[in-house]
Amino acid sequence: RQRVPELNAVHTHIEMASLSVEAAQRVPEELEAQVRQVIEQVVAQIDNLDYAHNIIVRRSPADPARYHVALEAHVAADTPVAEAHHLSSLLEHELGLRLPGVVDVFVHLEPPESEPRQT
Repeated sequence: RQRVPELNAVHTHIEMASLSVEAAQRVPEELEAQVRQVIEQVVAQIDNLDYAHNIIVRRSPADPARYHVALEAHVAADTPVAEAHHLSSLLEHELGLRLPGVVDVFVHLEPPESEPRQT
């Protein structure tokens, strides 16, 4: 505020690195359905996380038997950055344990009011 007194607020936005995941080949529908189910279960078990959505599951270009996952989930808007980072890391870790064949998990956390709910 001292440098730019007319500035009222600064808002930042961090996007996940899902473009490389989106560009890769899709996995079979059965595998994608299984991955979605595990993601929804894990998100439901982690306090302060909700509504896993925009889930993308794609083959690894380096090893077609393996796959990458990208997803978004809701976290309260007033969650401190350090806590959001911890929740994201916990989700990535748990999914890595429960999804055989997963190479990477990219998690993007956002507040519930950032977009309308899709079912």
